[in-house]
Amino acid sequence: MIKANNNIAIINSNLISIVERGTKNNYNYTKYSNGDMVMWSKYTWNTNLATSWYNWYFASSAAVGFPVAFKEAPLIIVSPAKTNELYGLGVTEVTTTGYKLTAYSPKQGMCYVQADMLIIGKWK
Repeated sequence: MIKANNNIAIINSNLISIVERGTKNNYNYTKYSNGDMVMWSKYTWNTNLATSWYNWYFASSAAVGFPVAFKEAPLIIVSPAKTNELYGLGVTEVTTTGYKLTAYSPKQGMCYVQADMLIIGKWK
């Protein structure tokens, strides 16, 4: 019986479970018992692509904060969901509490950006 209880304890210690799930500031997130956290959101932004760089125009957003802080800077995957005249998106200045989004285009002017964001990292 003691051996069976020890085996059950070992199995339980290796299971990964959801610790917390929530929605905050237009982000959905899930925290797991192994310390992983996954966030996802649809980021919407209207911006003027006015800064020129090698025949491209770009603009960076103000700092965007995560609803829950990470233990270390997370991995961010960003993909254009809906846009006009946008040719690229990227993230810069990624920290444990947020990031900046940068939009690129060969055309200067106002741009509507809707991006799908997937953020993966450690919360503990």
